[in-house]
Amino acid sequence: MSTASTPKQRVDLVQRVYEEGWLDSELGEILPFLDPEIELINPDDAVVGGVRHGIEEVTEAWRGLITTLSDTRHNLLGLEGHGDIVIADVQFSARVRDSELRVEHEEVHTWTFQNGLVVRLEWGRDAEAARRAAGF
Repeated sequence: MSTASTPKQRVDLVQRVYEEGWLDSELGEILPFLDPEIELINPDDAVVGGVRHGIEEVTEAWRGLITTLSDTRHNLLGLEGHGDIVIADVQFSARVRDSELRVEHEEVHTWTFQNGLVVRLEWGRDAEAARRAAGF
């Protein structure tokens, strides 16, 4: 099992996730870094809103996203890490499948690690609120 044990390894891993497009595919590359009981928190207004628990629910939610949207891109705008938490500022863009409609907005992703694995991934649109919640 792969882990990100130090704060630098956690930041490096999250940077790699975005630079290599791991969130824009089937999640295969990131799976070894996810805790089996991972929690994914999407805002209620997301394409796939709500809370998902465990690898199976997270991958199912991700498949729902990539069946609804195509040409997804999570472009990293900024990255900040403290201890077990890494916050990524991201420009998200995608096309609604079978249409010309594009979705574009800024997001903030909060990655929480425990024992070197991602135990929680939460995203939203309010970067300052995310930083306050994370204690930054």
